[in-house]
Amino acid sequence: MTEVLRTLVSVEASAESIRQRMPQFNLAEAFRTCNFDGSGMISPHELRTLFENHGFFASHNEVCNLIDRFDHDRDG
Repeated sequence: MTEVLRTLVSVEASAESIRQRMPQFNLAEAFRTCNFDGSGMISPHELRTLFENHGFFASHNEVCNLIDRFDHDRDG
């Protein structure tokens, strides 16, 4: 468990470092890019397709676990 937490902290630190170097990043535009059907929600299928388009292959369960981790209010 300690190693998992250490890895999570490392990943979050790396992500923050990238965000700091990308001041032009627009969260709303990134969301629109991921929301293929324009529903206002990112579905597991859309997220999985986005990953596959960028060479990352995840199972349906892995994508759902990721959504559970970051979409606490389940609003897509």
